[in-house]
Amino acid sequence: MTGVFAIFLLALTTPNLTTEKEIDEFQEESINYLDTDLGQAMEMIDHSIEEAQDIGYNYGEAYGLYLKAYIHRVQDDLGKAFVVNLKALNVIQFLHDERAIDTKVRLYVNTGEILKKHFQYKEAIQYYSEGLEIAKEYDLDQWVINLTYNIGNAHRWQGDLNSAVDYIHKAYQLAKKGEDERVIVNSLNLMGLVFKETGRY
Repeated sequence: MTGVFAIFLLALTTPNLTTEKEIDEFQEESINYLDTDLGQAMEMIDHSIEEAQDIGYNYGEAYGLYLKAYIHRVQDDLGKAFVVNLKALNVIQFLHDERAIDTKVRLYVNTGEILKKHFQYKEAIQYYSEGLEIAKEYDLDQWVINLTYNIGNAHRWQGDLNSAVDYIHKAYQLAKKGEDERVIVNSLNLMGLVFKETGRY
């Protein structure tokens, strides 16, 4: 009886979302719970994904999956996060409006990060590179800087120090142009470490 009551209560608290705007607003509301109640956030996000699927709202489905993968990452369940990211990329691949492009790049970045944490550096570089190409195509300068740096860092962990220096130096140049002090400092520090590792004192 308790289980039946819980399902009934859930049905009362989850609204019927019939338009894209309602799904967008519900997903934004779910973000408010990410810092306080991940369980509630996940329930809301899962509901929004189902409702988006019902009305054929691809962006709503993909963005919901992006949020769901984020929760899995916070919970350190990287395997589930990886699978959900791939689902989101599959759904969003043919969407080209501004917010879809931004979400797509974020998905490539997050997937690359997961692969890097699993020491799959070659595959991480592939995902970073996909994101970089999109960022360049749509003039997303900050993502170009960040992804160039990420690729260099992944090459360093892979042991390909020549490629690492090339990408890190490029990230440094882009960061100087974009006045991104964080990447400037990180790039200089990382180049110093690479030069130390190769004996180029």
